Amino acid sequence: HQGIYCCFCLDYQHFIGAAANADKVLVKFADVPAGTYAAAVFQDVNGNGKMDSNVMGIPTEPFGFSNNATGRFGPPKFDQAKFLMADTATSIKLDLN
Repeated sequence: HQGIYCCFCLDYQHFIGAAANADKVLVKFADVPAGTYAAAVFQDVNGNGKMDSNVMGIPTEPFGFSNNATGRFGPPKFDQAKFLMADTATSIKLDLN
């Protein structure tokens, strides 16, 4: 079914969820150790469980990355999207393209 999918990553090798339907979505991850992470999110508009793209590989469904990072001719680099997760609650906001 249609939803929002989130990927919470520790390093660049795993960089690139939770489901909801709303204009704004709050996703909580519990028991995440402090460290540096990056987040990738996409909205599965047609409910097929994957991010769809056109013949050139450009996503046709809304997506976004932590820090609202963008890449040139592909996803952003991990360093562009990384953020520090503190020992206490950490909140990030990202927009879907």
